[in-house]
Amino acid sequence: MREIYQQITGRLLSQSEVVGAVGQNTTYDEATDQYAIRPGQLDENDPYPGIVLALPTIVYDDDLGGVARYAKATLETRCLSLDLNLAWSLREAIAYDDGEPDDGNGLHGYSAGGILACQLQSDTEDTFEFGDDSDRLLFVVTSVYQLEIDEGEL
Repeated sequence: MREIYQQITGRLLSQSEVVGAVGQNTTYDEATDQYAIRPGQLDENDPYPGIVLALPTIVYDDDLGGVARYAKATLETRCLSLDLNLAWSLREAIAYDDGEPDDGNGLHGYSAGGILACQLQSDTEDTFEFGDDSDRLLFVVTSVYQLEIDEGEL
């Protein structure tokens, strides 16, 4: 799973629209680590907007032992922002970068290395209140992608 997170994060960092929109945490020395794109949850000092990646399911095809394993995985990208429009803009940047649907510029239609296909399946929108007695809201737009993976190529 670590390789999938690394490959998806690398893809997002190659997309100019994503890099231009996502927050940066300058406490990290490595430039690519500064962007608020993380598996599982954002780091404590990450600013908004941010992207959280999750792989809730991976289903492996049965095959012979010692042979590369093929799998289908569900990837969730969660765009977190204090502004709803910015959360949706970040979702668009992730899916399509500066291109059009199905042109492969963004995550939708991406295939490289061990990721054979990446297709956007659905989106949901949620709103959460901060627990700090403020009137701030956190907006989360979650996109679900279906990945086809060849683990032998990751």
